[in-house]
Amino acid sequence: MSYEFHNSLVDVVVVVGVDSETGLKFMPSPSQESDDVFNSEYNVRLLAVISDKSARYPASTESRDYTYPPSELRVKQYKRNTLSRRATIKAAYYGQSEEESVEEYNIPTLCFPDGAYLYTNPPSEKAHSFVLTHITGDRKYATCLTYYQTFVAEMVKEEVYKIEPERFSADLTTLQQAQFRCFIPTCVVLVSKYPYFEVMKDCLSCVVSKLKAKSLEFKTVLQEFALTVTRVPVPPYGPLNVGFQMGMLHIDVRAPLSVGRLPIDVHLGNLFFLFSVEKILDILTCLLMQQNMVFVSADISLLAPTIESFMALIYPFTWRYVYVPLVPSSCLDLLEAPGTNLYGCHNSSLKKISKIPGIVAVDIDTGNILSATDECHNRASLPNDHSNDDEFLEIPKMPTDAVYILKQELRKIAMNYELERGHLLTPLSLSEARSQRADFHHNCNSQIVAAFFQLWVHIFCEVTDFLKAEKKHFNREQFLESQAKNERSFYSKVLHTDMFRQFLNGLINKDADWGQSFFRLLPKVSSSGRLCTGIPANRLSKAITKSSSGCLNQNIADDIPQKTTTFLLPAILGVKHQQVHFYQRCIEELGNTVKADSSSSMQATCLYMKALLQIANGNTIEGLETLNELHVTGSKLCPLTLAQKVLESISDKERQKLEKMDFFKHNSMWRNLGTDSKTFQYSNTSTVSIDSVPKRPVDLEAFAKHVEQLDIAVDSEVISRLFHALTFNKETDDGEQMKVMPDVFKRFYDVWNKQESDCQQVSACIDKLDWNECLLKVSALVKTDYGMGHIGLTQKRLFYFEDTTGEYREIIQLRDIDNVEKFNWLSVFSPRNPALRIYSKVKGAKPFRVALKRDCDIWSAVIKEVWSGRLISVQEKDIHLLQQAARNALIADAFLTSFQDSKLSWTEVMAAATNLCYFTNLMHGAFEVILSMDDISSSFTLAHRINPSATESERATVEALLYIAGSAANEDSQSSKLWVSLGSNKVVVYDVATWLCESRLISVESRVVMYFVDYELI
Repeated sequence: MSYEFHNSLVDVVVVVGVDSETGLKFMPSPSQESDDVFNSEYNVRLLAVISDKSARYPASTESRDYTYPPSELRVKQYKRNTLSRRATIKAAYYGQSEEESVEEYNIPTLCFPDGAYLYTNPPSEKAHSFVLTHITGDRKYATCLTYYQTFVAEMVKEEVYKIEPERFSADLTTLQQAQFRCFIPTCVVLVSKYPYFEVMKDCLSCVVSKLKAKSLEFKTVLQEFALTVTRVPVPPYGPLNVGFQMGMLHIDVRAPLSVGRLPIDVHLGNLFFLFSVEKILDILTCLLMQQNMVFVSADISLLAPTIESFMALIYPFTWRYVYVPLVPSSCLDLLEAPGTNLYGCHNSSLKKISKIPGIVAVDIDTGNILSATDECHNRASLPNDHSNDDEFLEIPKMPTDAVYILKQELRKIAMNYELERGHLLTPLSLSEARSQRADFHHNCNSQIVAAFFQLWVHIFCEVTDFLKAEKKHFNREQFLESQAKNERSFYSKVLHTDMFRQFLNGLINKDADWGQSFFRLLPKVSSSGRLCTGIPANRLSKAITKSSSGCLNQNIADDIPQKTTTFLLPAILGVKHQQVHFYQRCIEELGNTVKADSSSSMQATCLYMKALLQIANGNTIEGLETLNELHVTGSKLCPLTLAQKVLESISDKERQKLEKMDFFKHNSMWRNLGTDSKTFQYSNTSTVSIDSVPKRPVDLEAFAKHVEQLDIAVDSEVISRLFHALTFNKETDDGEQMKVMPDVFKRFYDVWNKQESDCQQVSACIDKLDWNECLLKVSALVKTDYGMGHIGLTQKRLFYFEDTTGEYREIIQLRDIDNVEKFNWLSVFSPRNPALRIYSKVKGAKPFRVALKRDCDIWSAVIKEVWSGRLISVQEKDIHLLQQAARNALIADAFLTSFQDSKLSWTEVMAAATNLCYFTNLMHGAFEVILSMDDISSSFTLAHRINPSATESERATVEALLYIAGSAANEDSQSSKLWVSLGSNKVVVYDVATWLCESRLISVESRVVMYFVDYELI
């Protein structure tokens, strides 16, 4: 297994740009003049991708450095085979997951959101941040610093230039006529699971200065830098911060403000210099209403920190929808998608944004809120125009009493460092100055977060009176009636959102990370008069307000550690021939920290960090034992999700050793983790490690056995069609049928498992489905007529759900589909995108459009197969035909997806998949219709058709039938049964009420050709 450092500050270091090996390749431009190269955009490449386990250089001839990391910092992961001549193959596995995760995101485009250009004079270095969102909803945070290097460029051919770094400050006169000097930008990026924007910026500032000073040692400097930042642990909530030395800077990684909350590494006080308090509250209201929003600014470095600041203020509400704080100019078509989206882009796109209906724009530079439908959006360019645009947006106002209390609290908070510390002596060292400023910002953030948390407590304190936790029901109507009339507009728009529904779930589950703080403040708010006295908000006295606000610091102080200690990491580099691994040295230093401070909070923090360091060091069992010790203390720091992930990744040998440990046997937590996720039996990883996957080429007979063992299909005809598809109906030189290769089978089965796992993850939508339907396929995040979201397919319907919220909306019933066609979806910003248009038979229904891009052909084939199977099953009154069509669709989906990135022609792959879609071909008359009725009259007399051989590889003859009538005397009475005896010496029993198989394939000693019934027993 690969030992992952789960709480590392940085996951991967990425460098984007061009160098002498990539050269300059300009994008096609109508102008061919040489002077235009400085106004033409060129292509950038990934130059380096370095994690804690691997160093990769995609654009270099030596794409991987196998000597990285150094042996003294490498965790042993593999046993070296004796007499192995190709040991580098083992080492090549290092960092595989990091490479895949980085290349899933379009990092070069986000580094250069407006394109990459050459410069005649070097601009100043600049930094900006962005957020990477995976389809699963997981986010990674990145900070990018751009610096400029001097190159000499020379044209090789049209739009292609050779470049070499200018090592010496040569005169322009020494350059040849075809050469010219230019300054080319290079971006260094840090990608992290945590939004430590300022910390990552400090780290980048150190490494860039070193890269400029030692340009000839580019790889060495980068690798040393990566070795440091990828091994810095992020502390959990508690009294411990982590400090480390980066060049001349001492950098502190501060703990989050509460359990379960992401760290805040931006100065929240800056919001109040950009926006008025009223505007901030209006923006928060728009977020709570789940408006389609976009933040704009002339400085893209303001986008991510500003939006992240608002994310911190809405806590305990969370934004779980489309979230792209930096949209490159080439991807502005994303802004057209309706729904719940949160974007950020350069303000030069404001005119285009004004053409998009239903979007709310926040201008960071002017502090205004603009509506896309407003004619007043041009006023944003007028600096002296401060007219109120909110009336055009119809933003409801928050309850006035809660807002008044918030303003009272905000007046007490010092937000300007210079004004607050002006009377103090000037720090004499850079480290002291940085420490004082960081402490000021941390204290300021703590007070601002506490003030806004209390705001939400004041606004939603009465929700608990109308919430019945045992029944999981909230009486929205009664709650609205109990509110003042001037507040009902705000509540009515917020209470219908998914964010509020998740908030209610958190209240019901009092073990939520923020639940205790909310309920601890609740009695204080109630006793202040709003609940107990029933005084309306517009008549709340100032005395009562002060009484309520006085409880703020007292309660929030319980959650914020009063005294913090900095844990200084031991040196990572510069220690030659170190016998003790770096992680082990960190563990020993943590022991010394606990001795100095033996408080329960410090012990819990050190146990957390010790466990993760042990796991990263390869001592998985010891790490799990430390997590068990942390769990026994009752601390909320115990990361159950992480423990579950580690359990899923351990080997069978480690599993056996673990089950013998006393802590594992005596703590029910481990059994619950294993039971809830089926941890020990099944794994969601893409690596298949079961014997049913062939290890050598297989013919049709052997192939059928493997397919049946893996429960992919049992019907011999379906298996045969899959076999011929995977071999593309090719024959050997001897005229024999080709065999299925192991790698082809494994790739197909990996995709089959992944798609099944993807469907299981959409658990929120399962409750919306009928008892007899299941989820067949889920799309990636796509643009639809309903907004940005996912579409799902079952045997009965096509539906839409919004991202990870699980909000369900039916698109169309399969029986109502009139036609499915492919087309190119035109947009304001982007060229044509492959899409599907689904027509309905329902009168007045508009066609539904969905932009599926590269998956368009696959979705078209899958939908048509299930749709065709449903039509035929209704015609033939045989529900099993629909199940067979669904099985065909799943197989075709896995087949097409497994060959999507292969070198084979897509036309050839689609042709091979045609035979898998049996019912689609049947509807189009490609095969002989074998399912027609004997005569017209039988179609009226037939009530239901069943196939007793549905779960057998071959069809068997029906020898005899027995119908046993049920009794409707009481609810416990059994329904009628139908016994079916088959020629394969098996008996099948059906429940007539549902026509489902109740007892499958009961084997008997001989063929049953007649039933004998003792009526006295019936």
